[in-house]
Amino acid sequence: MDYGWTIEKPYRTALKNTLGDKSQWKISRLRETGVSSIPAKPGVYMLCARPLLCEETFVVNPESPHTKGLYNALYIGESTNLNTRYRQYATMRDDRKRVGKFLKIFSGKIDFCYWVIEKANKAHLREVQNLMILCFGPSVNTQGGGDVLIGIGLKPVAA
Repeated sequence: MDYGWTIEKPYRTALKNTLGDKSQWKISRLRETGVSSIPAKPGVYMLCARPLLCEETFVVNPESPHTKGLYNALYIGESTNLNTRYRQYATMRDDRKRVGKFLKIFSGKIDFCYWVIEKANKAHLREVQNLMILCFGPSVNTQGGGDVLIGIGLKPVAA
């Protein structure tokens, strides 16, 4: 979590300053039986999976130390109740077309990576979510770009 997928240092630095200690991340495989392990508290989350290439072919060994930790952030979100949001995804009750599609494609292979942010209001959760989107850039998220940056006090980095 120190570097993310962005090469733009201002985004990485802002996210690191906002979240602090990376050891606060918790991970749970997305499945209906895991609901009780997720706290009913506010926080941010990422739905992550290994590339399908690692899971379904012999080309890349998923147990190799070089690919074992390889993840793609498929979706990044925030919630005032992580347990409720986890349940929504675990039971595949999401009406958004793009989210529903990747839930089906990666069914049984998605990790719910979350960070509890105690006493966070909706605006702060959204700020952290937007920083995570800028750093990890999952294609399923549709928000992003200049509006997000201006909302959190950063300027777009020139391409």
